[in-house]
Amino acid sequence: MEELLRQLNLTQYEIKAYLALLKVEAVTAYQLGSLSHIPSGRIYDVVESLVAKSLVSVLPGTPRLIKAIDPKIGLKAMLVHKNREWSEKSIELQTIIDKLEKKEEHGIVSLSSGEDVYYQNIVEIYAKAKKELFIIAGPLIPHLRDVDLITPTKIILKKKVDNRMIVPINKENVERAKKLIHLGVKLRDYPLKKNLRLHIVDGKFAMLTIIGKPEKERTIIKINQEESVQSLREMFISLWDKSREFSLAVPRIHQDAES
Repeated sequence: MEELLRQLNLTQYEIKAYLALLKVEAVTAYQLGSLSHIPSGRIYDVVESLVAKSLVSVLPGTPRLIKAIDPKIGLKAMLVHKNREWSEKSIELQTIIDKLEKKEEHGIVSLSSGEDVYYQNIVEIYAKAKKELFIIAGPLIPHLRDVDLITPTKIILKKKVDNRMIVPINKENVERAKKLIHLGVKLRDYPLKKNLRLHIVDGKFAMLTIIGKPEKERTIIKINQEESVQSLREMFISLWDKSREFSLAVPRIHQDAES
């Protein structure tokens, strides 16, 4: 309960006073100070703040008694207010992010690094794809548990995006490869080097990723120059033609390939 109240931006004195009020029917400010071990010089300010936050009420009469509002009402109202605040901040933050993204798109090449940034970029890449998405992939599974790539894959396939993927098939990823093919991804098998990833969107945007040691060290090169992207696309098509169509029945397993 204390952690929840802290999340709602209550001070330590406010938390002590509120929790004390939940255990009694109604008390005076002096009694509340004694119950919550809050100095008498502070208790009135604390009560006033809790009243402003709609967590307690002051009953009319003499002496004035203080009572906690039913948590189902008071705390719920605070949560609704906090959610509204976060929603407004989220919209504001998204506007700022959109502006930053638009500025970035004008650059020919941009560099970034890190595993988290890599997966964030991949999710954005799926959202950008309108006609085709060509991928030189790795192990076919994100290392971050909260990254869902199956859903965006289904979305782009529903939009008839030409989704091709070149993958080094091995015993560890053969079942995931089958799942992607069942979804509709065009997948081919090639013994690629383990430290390279490539994503090409509509022949206009590309992201080249170099995997370091440890694997979380990733250098991400985003390319927005169409001429350079077309060269990478031609390289992908050449490698695609050399790759082996992946058979669901009898897959060729690379014993020494690392994804």
